[in-house]
Formats: sequence, structure tokens, C-alpha cells
Amino acid sequence: MNRPSQLASQFKKSGVPPWVVLIGDEELLRAEARQAISAALGDDADFVEVDWAEVADPEEGLKSLFDELRTGSLFAGSKLVSVRRASSLLTGQVEALKRLFQAPGAGTLLLEAADLYPKKKGQKLAPALEALQASGGCIVDCSPLVGRGDAELMKWLVERASALGKALPLDAAHRLRERDPGDLRALAGQLEKLALHVGARAAITPQDVDEVVGDEGQRTLFEVVDAFALRRLGPAVDALERVLRQGSVGASGQKSFSQAEVTIRLVALLALRLRELGRIAELRREGFGYEESVAQVLGAGRSWLAGRMRPQVEARTPREVGEAVLALSDLDCALKSGGGDPRDLACVFLVEHGSAPNASTKNPYARSRA
Repeated sequence: MNRPSQLASQFKKSGVPPWVVLIGDEELLRAEARQAISAALGDDADFVEVDWAEVADPEEGLKSLFDELRTGSLFAGSKLVSVRRASSLLTGQVEALKRLFQAPGAGTLLLEAADLYPKKKGQKLAPALEALQASGGCIVDCSPLVGRGDAELMKWLVERASALGKALPLDAAHRLRERDPGDLRALAGQLEKLALHVGARAAITPQDVDEVVGDEGQRTLFEVVDAFALRRLGPAVDALERVLRQGSVGASGQKSFSQAEVTIRLVALLALRLRELGRIAELRREGFGYEESVAQVLGAGRSWLAGRMRPQVEARTPREVGEAVLALSDLDCALKSGGGDPRDLACVFLVEHGSAPNASTKNPYARSRA
């Protein structure tokens, strides 16, 4: 089996095979594999996405897949047919798939079957997977790296940092793992913060890791962004209150930066997320699949956000996204000109643009003044 990090070089050498299956339940690695496939096929590839769990008639669904693969693309150079939650397809349509694997079509078939990863060491693959492998298909191991030993995880951290344009020496990688024992998604988030922290410098050092990882204030800023994007007003305001407290007073008890500076940093993160959500939604309206849209907007270095952002894309209309971006611009000007209390200005914005649809726009978090 291949790991997602091996796909780019493999595809460059021998092209994308007609059949690819992702097994294992690490969503971040599946996102990396999808990105590698999309990049190898090219930006002009046609993309068809199917959720097999929503297919009412498996036989009709299989016929549709066969037709898509045989016809290829009328206008693009290549075609990708992606089937999510495909475990029941691979276990229930074995003979039909075996016939398909003997006669490749014009497109590439990508099947995602997280729960078909062998549960025991030495256990055989499912029959359909063995047939796919025998016919020249590619099986990608997307099982969790955490818990499999340091070597693979360290390699992944170094490659991930490189995708962000930064070198990560092994001593810094080990320090990161020591300070954050979380899963790949958490580690990917830490790497993104580290890349922002070092700025124009080419490498991330152990000292950078000590300065950034474990910074509760920075972590809480991203909690505000995620809660706002999902229109969960209560958690967004609660996280804002925490970050304002933690940001204004550091661990030493000395004031590290003002509430205005914290809020200005938050505005920048919110504006970036809203623009990304708006662009993804725009690509979806143009006919692109979700994964393809995310790959275009986020790139390989931030593909770990794909799963998290799917419900965020659906939380607002294009008009609401535009209104929120304009309001953020006004908020940024007010903060930089001293036009009000940073906490109150931020809360007003969150209430007006982060509340659930049809919720009251009255600000229940505003402080009473004598």
C-alpha cells in the first residue's frame, strides 16, 4: 500500500492509475491523497462526486458510474469520478467491480472506504481490493500515523512544513510532538501557526515551537473563527472573552498585548476564513465538486481544513458572506482608530453576523454601563 506522501512522485513517474482506493479513517491523510490526485490530473480535469451511502439503487448507481468512466471528458483532458463512503460498493458489488477492473475506462475512479482497512496485522484485503490491486490500481493507506511510531510521524511533519514553504529540522519536529500530543489535525494546525509565526524565515526552530505551541490565546482565536463560521454565537463569544483575558495578561502576569491588538488579529483571521468560504461556494456554483473547490482555494498545505469547512460553507448565503466581509472592514477601521471598546465592537459584529438564521439581533453580551 502507498502512503499519501508518496503519491505525487509516483504519479509524476507513471501517471494516475485508473483505480484508486483510500482506506483508513484519518481524514487529513485522505485530504492529502485527494489533493495529490487532483494535482496530477490537472486543473482542467472534469470532476464527478458521488456519495454511495445516498444511492438508493446500487445496480443503477453502478451503471451510472460505468457510464461516467467510459465516456471520459468531452472538453477536459482527464476525468475523476470520486465515490465517498464506498465501503458497501466494494463489499456488495464485488463481481461487477472485478469486471470493471479488467476494462479501464477513460476516467479515474477514486473510492473512499475508510472502514476496509485491515483490523489486524497480516489480515487479507477485501476481495474487491485485491482485484483492484492486481489490475494495476492503487490502494492508499490513510490510517492514523499517531501511535505507529515516531519515524513516520516525523517524516510527515517535515513534509507538511515543506508544503507550507518552511524547513522543519528533526529537533523542532520532536519538540512539536512533545508539546502537542494530539492527532494529525491538531499538529497540522500547529504547523500553520508556526509558519505564520516565523514570517520570512525559511526554517522553524525548537525555540519557535516553545513560543507558539501551547499559546492558549492563539488557539482560542481559531476557536472564535470556527464557531463564528458555523454561526454558533454562544461559543464564539465565550472564546472571544477567553482570548481577551489571556491575550491581555501573559503567563508572567505582565501585559503582553492590548485587547485592540488581539481583536485586530482576530479580524484578519475572520476575513481570511470568510473569503475562503465565499470562494469555495462560488466554485461550487460553477459546477466544481467540494473537494476540488477546497483544493483550489486552500492548496495542499491547508487541505486538513477541508472536513471542518464543509458545514461552514453551507452556513451562509453569498450575500451574507459579502456583508460580513464589509462589516469586518468597518470593524478593522474602528479598532485601529480607537473608535470604541474592542470587546464591545467585536461582540456587536459577532451578534450581527454570527448568529443563527432568524435569531434576534439584540446583543445579549453587551456590558451594561452606568
